[in-house]
Amino acid sequence: MPQLSRLTSEDRGNLVAYLDGELDEATSDRIDRTVAENEVARREVELFERVYDLLDHLPEAKVSTEFTQSTIAAVRQQTEDVEGSAGRLQNLGYQLRPLVVLAAVSALSTALGVLLGAAAFRSPVEDRLELVPVADHLETLEAVGDLTFLERLHAQKSLVQELRSRAPQPSQPLGSR
Repeated sequence: MPQLSRLTSEDRGNLVAYLDGELDEATSDRIDRTVAENEVARREVELFERVYDLLDHLPEAKVSTEFTQSTIAAVRQQTEDVEGSAGRLQNLGYQLRPLVVLAAVSALSTALGVLLGAAAFRSPVEDRLELVPVADHLETLEAVGDLTFLERLHAQKSLVQELRSRAPQPSQPLGSR
């Protein structure tokens, strides 16, 4: 026995348009198939048709001109309140813009100050770390004895580059010795 299912909430929401023939063809066909194949769905549509038909028998409500005018005035006032709120928010945005720019400039200035301060003031540890390579080769440097040889060696750029390319690379990183 096939499972009987009710109309989907979307189809139920479209029933007025379905009964008035205002749905697109695909949606209307889907509801037609569901109603034709399913007794529960068919009863839902029939019930809705009866309720919808009963509405035609209710007396039409008569409202006074004052009610219409007061309703329109209330809606207009709410619209103006919403528009006024939007305007106030926009004005607040314009007022806060200089503060946001000031905060951004302050943050950038602080960051720049920190970076420049770090570059300008070296710690004693950084100074000592620079001396580590010198300390590693202290015996060799003491054996040179005079800077004249090192100055001449430095002047010979191509020789220095060749010696560096032939020199064995240290087996350990600088900080692990």
